[in-house]
Amino acid sequence: MKRAGKEGAAGAGAAVSSLLVSQRGLQIALGVIWVFEGLLQAEGPKLSRDYPLGTLAQSVMGAPMWVNQSVVAGIHSFVSHWPLSNLGSVLLQVAIGAALVSGPLPARLSAFRWRGPW
Repeated sequence: MKRAGKEGAAGAGAAVSSLLVSQRGLQIALGVIWVFEGLLQAEGPKLSRDYPLGTLAQSVMGAPMWVNQSVVAGIHSFVSHWPLSNLGSVLLQVAIGAALVSGPLPARLSAFRWRGPW
């Protein structure tokens, strides 16, 4: 009977580590998801003027009073220019996703780079 020695343990560890995603792979995956989320934010119904007070405000009607008041107060600051605010949100999300996918920032910008889990 052959015992699993160092070779067996190393083989199992190598198999597990080969299944893990690299930091760069995780960064690319998160960037692609973030770009996709930004594009979903650009859907037609979300750009209409009725969206903030119609859909968003109605989504918190069953929430506790403090949640309801804080969400409605936050919405009211964007209602007058909702399509422009939503477009800014879309551009910001797509830019963050593109920055994640594009790779490391140049050395002169490294002081401004956010160091997340990757």
